[in-house]
Amino acid sequence: MNPEQQPILSVRNVTKAFHPRGADPLQVISDVSMDISRGEFVSIVGPSGSGKSTVMSMLAGLEEPDSGLMLAEGTATHGLSSHCAYMPQKDLLFPWHTIVGNAALALRLQGRSRRRAESEVRDLLPTFGLEDFGDSYPWELSGGMRQRAALLRTVAIGRPILLLDEPFGALDYLTRTELQMWLATTAHEQGWTVVLITHDVPEAVLLSDRIYVLSQKPAVIDLVLDVGIPGKRTIDTLGHPDFARFEHILLERLTAVGRGRPTATSV
Repeated sequence: MNPEQQPILSVRNVTKAFHPRGADPLQVISDVSMDISRGEFVSIVGPSGSGKSTVMSMLAGLEEPDSGLMLAEGTATHGLSSHCAYMPQKDLLFPWHTIVGNAALALRLQGRSRRRAESEVRDLLPTFGLEDFGDSYPWELSGGMRQRAALLRTVAIGRPILLLDEPFGALDYLTRTELQMWLATTAHEQGWTVVLITHDVPEAVLLSDRIYVLSQKPAVIDLVLDVGIPGKRTIDTLGHPDFARFEHILLERLTAVGRGRPTATSV
């Protein structure tokens, strides 16, 4: 395969079971495969309890698959933590550090001096709309700005793949929509490779180049949906005829898999 065409991240026939004490093993992931190209925005959706967070934990290197392969740029790895930066649902910012201090912590753990780490973070502040808030503390910021700061910290680590686990789920509708628009534009402009876990169907359609739908557990890939909405994603995208069509396809499949109906293929 041409290196330029090779997926930056591949998951091949991965399975995962948990072993509760005093109970039978619980098979969560049965046979999941996916490919993610450099610069691509991919979302993973599925019914509640389908194993989305388990997939994310394996991508982040927090859990090991029982079988199957995980490959970074074609090379098999037992964990992708050296290739991925993970942002959980909660921002987990330290209240006693400034925004710059929070984002610089990971760089300092990588061996940078405090001065160099904070300088690198300050260079990133305008990208996240935080150029006037680098010396502010988390408790001084709105919920939306805190999520931008958490994403800044994730990007500052310098890994090629960003893993975002429902980053906007706790925000109000207007703030969430604003950040979705910002992320759509910024990810495209910066060429980020993003894997997003979300339960928000419009969010998945708005942000994604491709969407993987998980079945009920033990989860397999029920549907792969290529989102072919052309051009830059803006507020007008929400009114695009294809947006409504893709949203309907996703809602129909999620309703079907929630009821245990047979899996689909690709769209």
